[in-house]
Amino acid sequence: MSFKKRFRTGQGNWTSFDEYRRQQSAWADELIKYTGVDKHLIMKFMQYAQALPAPEKPDVIGEQLFKAQMGYRFGITSRFHLQCMYEAARRRCVSGVMRVQDYVKLLCMFHSTNLDIKIDFVFSVYDINNDGVLEYRELYQLLGTAVMQLDDDSQCGDSVKELIEIALQMVDNNRDGRISLEEYRDYVKDNILFIQLFGQVLPGDYELQEFVTILEKMSDTHLKDYFQDERRRCLNTPLLKNKTDLNMRSLYSINLDLSDIL
Repeated sequence: MSFKKRFRTGQGNWTSFDEYRRQQSAWADELIKYTGVDKHLIMKFMQYAQALPAPEKPDVIGEQLFKAQMGYRFGITSRFHLQCMYEAARRRCVSGVMRVQDYVKLLCMFHSTNLDIKIDFVFSVYDINNDGVLEYRELYQLLGTAVMQLDDDSQCGDSVKELIEIALQMVDNNRDGRISLEEYRDYVKDNILFIQLFGQVLPGDYELQEFVTILEKMSDTHLKDYFQDERRRCLNTPLLKNKTDLNMRSLYSINLDLSDIL
């Protein structure tokens, strides 16, 4: 086999280009079954994701890069929630390291119309302890992060506690003081607007559609050129504090009378 017909994978292994394409196609077919996303778009996601890693680690999406890209492309800017997102996504990775394919799977989940897999992901992000339930301390961390960005008043601790009590009344069906995945799923399916009840961990519709539009309107060659400096751009762009505050206000305004929806 000639050198020109061989390809080096992100893990550093050599394989034939035809074999690599076959593997990619089979992997994309699995993602179609999981998310329902079109195969053509999956391959576009792959092209974009392959432009992100550092040259010395061509298959790895590191923590700093992940957070920067979530803010730069998808408008998720709460540092605490980004940390929770990265840890939740990394836990799902076979190697414990987020690789390009893991990142693409996450993008497909973002774009999927399957509500259950989105609920599973959102809950896993909120489940900081990874024990299958959302306990009071986790809710305090999640909601406290939001409230403290909105209110510097010394009473913000009381505001957080009030929001937790309201959230538990809404979602905790068996009144055990914590929220299970199935309780969360049942509540979200009846109240879809509250899928991100404890903070933004999914892209906004506008940001996601804008990103997909960029991918779909470009040829493969143009996509490669367009994203060749994506890593540098996103790492050099600070998270937008004002945008974070705006997102949090829309989700957790202390002036909102949540008792109206109980």
